[in-house]
Parts: sequence; C-alpha cells; structure tokens
Amino acid sequence: LYAAIHALTADGTIVSAYALDAKGVAAAVSKMAFGNKKGVRIEHNVDPRDLFITTPVVSAEQAVVKVLAPVTNTLKENKTVEVLAILSYDGEKVACAKKTFIVGAGEKKDSELLLSVSNPALWDDITPNLYDIRIAVQAEGMEADITEKKIGLRQITISASEGMKINGRAITLYGGCIHHDNGILGARALPRAEERKIRNLK
Repeated sequence: LYAAIHALTADGTIVSAYALDAKGVAAAVSKMAFGNKKGVRIEHNVDPRDLFITTPVVSAEQAVVKVLAPVTNTLKENKTVEVLAILSYDGEKVACAKKTFIVGAGEKKDSELLLSVSNPALWDDITPNLYDIRIAVQAEGMEADITEKKIGLRQITISASEGMKINGRAITLYGGCIHHDNGILGARALPRAEERKIRNLK
C-alpha cells in the first residue's frame, strides 16, 4: 500500500497523503487540506496544544505579551527556523518580535518571544478589548506554518483578603444554586428556559 501511494505521489496523481493515527480521520483530512496552501504536510510546526500566550506585565502605561511556541522538526536533517509574532489592534500593527534558531532532526525546541505594548487597550468585563496575534513559523525552503488568535491584555488576581481583581479593579461575583430542571417543563435543557433562568438571576 505504501509503495503504491509513494508511486502515485511521485507522478503527481496524489497531491497529499497523511497517515491515519489515533486522532482519527478528521485530523488526517485537516492536515492534508489545511496544513498549508499547497496541501502538503508541514514538517516544522507548532502544536496548538503547546502554544501558550500570557500577559506577565499589565498596566495602563505598558503591557508585555509572552509567547511560548515550541517548534517540532520531524525531518531527518537540521533546519534553521524563524518564529515571527505580530500583534495588531483594530487592524494596526502595534508590536512584533522575531527569533531565528536551529532545530535538530527529530527535535522539539522552545521559542520564547516578548512583545511590548505602550498604552494598551486592556480587556475587562466592561470593555472586552481584543488584540489579534499572528504567529508564523518559517523553515528554510518550506511554506510558513501560521497560527492566528485573539487575545485580551489583562491581569487577573485572586486573594482571600481582596477577592478577585481584573487589572487592579475589584470584581464582585454573584452566584446561586440553580437546579437542573425547569419545573413543569421537565429535566430537559431548553435554550429559552435556560436563558430565562439567567435573566431572572440578573
């Protein structure tokens, strides 16, 4: 089977092939169809499960966005990889950071980028401002692997003495005991009935 697939790939009959694993058919099709614009498997990639974006510094004057993006090289040769992070707000680029390094054959290497934002538009429960971040991993001779996300620049703290704070402002949380049933409507969760319960609580 593999010999036949290899031959069909070599003559161009098969554009992309991906082995089915424990992640299932959907994951294999996704890799083939959306791995990159040419529909071939990306050999230097950032696993979304490994991508972490945090905001270690947040104030009205400045915020720092920390991107931790481990890069995996599944090839049998070393490759030079460039990781580029671009942060935008309302369509305008506000910060960027780049790191270039060598990833050994079969190796997984961490890359850490810091982006500084002056006078940031902070996220909170009243003004949920969101930034767009674009992370591109470019290996020599290969198409870039791109990940895009929306993030909020905020700092959340919780303490026994002061409760919960977002960006230094105290937040009061209200809660209640809500039973799973809807009275005479029964135990089934009906969208309109659930919405009514929440509205009554507010």
